[in-house]
Amino acid sequence: MATPQSLWDYLPYLATGIPVTLEITCIAMALAIVVGVILALGRNSQIALLRWAAGFVIEFFRGSSALVQLFWAFYVLPFFGIQLPPLIAGILVLGLNEGSYFSEVVRAGLDAVPKGQREAAVTLGLPFHYRLYRIVLPSRTCRLARASSAARLAKAVRYSA
Repeated sequence: MATPQSLWDYLPYLATGIPVTLEITCIAMALAIVVGVILALGRNSQIALLRWAAGFVIEFFRGSSALVQLFWAFYVLPFFGIQLPPLIAGILVLGLNEGSYFSEVVRAGLDAVPKGQREAAVTLGLPFHYRLYRIVLPSRTCRLARASSAARLAKAVRYSA
């Protein structure tokens, strides 16, 4: 068992990893937000192929461990000719993994918009993109931010450390 004195000796080495951890966490969280919104919109799409593809990606990344995905990205993809630097592999895996979880949060938030608001927008003849960006997203942005920010930050820091 290590003595407390020996742990203090390693503290400078551990401290050098803090900037890298924060860098991976911030970039992966930004990627997760983008991926999550795109996948949620794909999952709610009227086009069956888009809905199926988004569902496949979500279930694949949610159904397997982030550690297994990282192993595949770093050790297995080079066999197929795709060589990723370690930092990029970590960012991509964490961003895609967290994005698939975040997409379900976004999808639930989009589905929680009252039916009357959607019907009113359709009755007014508003196009889909206008309904999405002017009615649905502004009414749900605060709730989505509160629901996901603390949990995503804790999970991203845990996986990147």
